[in-house]
Amino acid sequence: MQRIIPFLLSTLVTVNVVAAVDVYKKPFTFKRDISSELASVKGGLLVKNDKQTSCELGLIDSSAGYVSANCLDFNSDPSNGVTKYEVILDSGIDGKTARHNVDSIYVHPQYNQETLANNIAIVQFDTKSEISWLNPIGVVRELFWEDLIYVRRSLKNLDTLEWNTPEYLSTTDSDDTLCNSMSLVYSHNSYDYACTHHTASMPASSLSDCDVPYGTVYTHMDGKLYFVGFYSHTTASGGERQLCSHTDISSYYTLASDFVFFAASQTARKIDFYPANNT
Repeated sequence: MQRIIPFLLSTLVTVNVVAAVDVYKKPFTFKRDISSELASVKGGLLVKNDKQTSCELGLIDSSAGYVSANCLDFNSDPSNGVTKYEVILDSGIDGKTARHNVDSIYVHPQYNQETLANNIAIVQFDTKSEISWLNPIGVVRELFWEDLIYVRRSLKNLDTLEWNTPEYLSTTDSDDTLCNSMSLVYSHNSYDYACTHHTASMPASSLSDCDVPYGTVYTHMDGKLYFVGFYSHTTASGGERQLCSHTDISSYYTLASDFVFFAASQTARKIDFYPANNT
């Protein structure tokens, strides 16, 4: 049996009861200055009704980004004005933090709230301004991706737009056995997701007192860091069916490369991706 429980302020956690697994691979640490690399990459968070959420954006450019559809309120049309959505951008790329109202939301037409298949939406913001930067999406995982960098961003102060230092995990490991056993969607579509059993520590002043899933995923290609995915959902077994009290967890991250053409169709503009770019 599968249950959905709230996670932090806006995301959802899918809970499966499975047999405990005692051992999985430990993450491998690369000798790179990843903190400095992340400082130069633009990150974003979704704000709902003037409150920070745990939902990170997979930014496409200076006016659009991917976000998990289960971050949105579905008691009504997610773009009809019942919920006030904003996007907060950190100082990566251009050295400027920013706060923008969301102008439009496009939920994937095949999004399934129960299975979380196609758990994706495109948000657009600051659409009256010219596109000032692009954020190429990493593609062709089996040939070019050197690693996976899981990142958790959070705001220290929403009013001043002061950010905490991002938490990250650098790894090449995956444990498909446990990931497969804890998510039916992943077991049937593992190439479309990244999965890790590790979580990030949140600062005491932020959203949660316990460790939480990462928000976005990056990879290195040709010496540069590229955005590749964003958080979808977590499965947990054991404990009291809560993320802070569990035996095993697996967190799943939607790979943006599968939705490049969906993003292009919704934004009506070119989407940059690497290493090939011909959208």
